[in-house]
Amino acid sequence: MSCLVANGRPSLARIFLVGCSRSGTTVVQRTLTEHYRLYTLPETDFFGLLVGGGLGALACNLGISRSRRIHRRAFDRLTRLLQPDTAPEPESWSWRLRPLIDRFVETLDRKARDAEESGWLEKTPKHFRHTSLIHRYIPGAQIIHVVRRGSDVTASIRDRANRFPEQFGRQQNPEYAVKLWNRSVRTALKDAKRGRALVIMYEDFVADHERMVRMIGAQLHLKERQQKTETATRIIGETERWKSNSSEEIRLATSKFTEVFDPDTRALILRKLDMRAYNALGPLALSVPRQSDC
Repeated sequence: MSCLVANGRPSLARIFLVGCSRSGTTVVQRTLTEHYRLYTLPETDFFGLLVGGGLGALACNLGISRSRRIHRRAFDRLTRLLQPDTAPEPESWSWRLRPLIDRFVETLDRKARDAEESGWLEKTPKHFRHTSLIHRYIPGAQIIHVVRRGSDVTASIRDRANRFPEQFGRQQNPEYAVKLWNRSVRTALKDAKRGRALVIMYEDFVADHERMVRMIGAQLHLKERQQKTETATRIIGETERWKSNSSEEIRLATSKFTEVFDPDTRALILRKLDMRAYNALGPLALSVPRQSDC
């Protein structure tokens, strides 16, 4: 693996920003890359495409990539997001997973160096499913989980599905959002307990994002920009119309829970959300000290 200093730690920051869909990861991505010297790009879904589902997860646990077709799909998407001169170099196929992940990391390392940044931040929310793989194969990888209140997430996912049914029609069933949120929160809790991830509560972040940004930078030893830069246009794909408000002033989004669900559905959702895991995250999450604590 390239970009290692003498003590074995990467000379470039390698950050993965993850979380349940509609949890505010785009806002956090935008804010961090505006303040710190981090290269960023739209969602790559690299690990999701590389791993696939079912047998793919089992194969990856054994260090094996499933097929050339799946491998190409992951790198084709990365190539579309990058300029041709920084796209991954064509290589012969390998059944081993490590060389494929090394190519992904080396590509982003090169992109960060070319942009004269001190690292990179990759934001694909559903990469929370692959944090074990990321830690296993990427030296010095730093993971940030963004967690938002479950009722608000389920409502936002439903609202997006209603507005963009051609892309998200199957997500209109609230069971989808509940299962996704539960899995993301449980993964965040597991990673936080193991001390291998930073957890940010979305509500805390938007309440005092300037202090939270400074705290995140201190935790991850990030280098500040001399002058704040706008990154909103670089982090949103051309077809991602549902992210159109990500460049607006940072403020707590209005909950649509009572708007998009009837009372019976709301009661069912609240019963099924894993509030035990969510509440357990509170003491482990990064938080701004209250005035009385200073």
